[in-house]
Amino acid sequence: MAVRPRIAALLVALVVSPLAAHADVELTLRAGGTTLDLPASSETPFVGSRLDDALAAYNGAALAFNAMHGYGAGSPQAAPMASADDVGLRARLLVLTPSLDVSAGPLRARLDVPVGLGDGLRTVGVAVYPIGLAFARERAAVVPFVLAGGGVSVVDDGDRGGALFELRVVGGVRFGRVWFELGVRPYLAGGAIDRARLDRLMETYDPRGPAAPPPPEEVVRGGVGRAIDVALGVSL
Repeated sequence: MAVRPRIAALLVALVVSPLAAHADVELTLRAGGTTLDLPASSETPFVGSRLDDALAAYNGAALAFNAMHGYGAGSPQAAPMASADDVGLRARLLVLTPSLDVSAGPLRARLDVPVGLGDGLRTVGVAVYPIGLAFARERAAVVPFVLAGGGVSVVDDGDRGGALFELRVVGGVRFGRVWFELGVRPYLAGGAIDRARLDRLMETYDPRGPAAPPPPEEVVRGGVGRAIDVALGVSL
């Protein structure tokens, strides 16, 4: 039961320890938005091979269903064929992020706990930014800064579950207690899967029944891509 607190303590230590001497630590809260547009890829961590499995299983089941019921191409009752475009991960998220911001002279670091909400998709994660630099004194009226790091989030996508992995670079400006930030994720990958439903589709679906096979995007979604986000924050 003590594993999670120990992990949290270790993450905080990873951020704080490089700046421990004469460091200032403050709690901040940010709110922002991002759009996920991750094309399906077999190289996707966690779900890559299952994307291929879901497409192959669905298309095979759809062909069998159409043949069994005499539905020709273009029939409104026919189960359509699916492609990789159908199982990519696309969503808009509102992201709320409590953070620990650490500063020591021009050096910066951060620990984030981002929570994403939107389009039936929810994410909760941890991100660490051990590399950072400010371009003005801490008490200046305007403090530009950059941060670099990465993180991982747990994904709840309806009946599907999974994870997202990211690398992120943040550029921003602090005006007193107010922060404005632009984040760039040059690498963002992952997805979510309903393993039990995929197994049923692959192993036990009966095309003689009245129901068409479930669309593959209801079973698994995922991909690899990039994203941009914006956020406003305030020091607490």
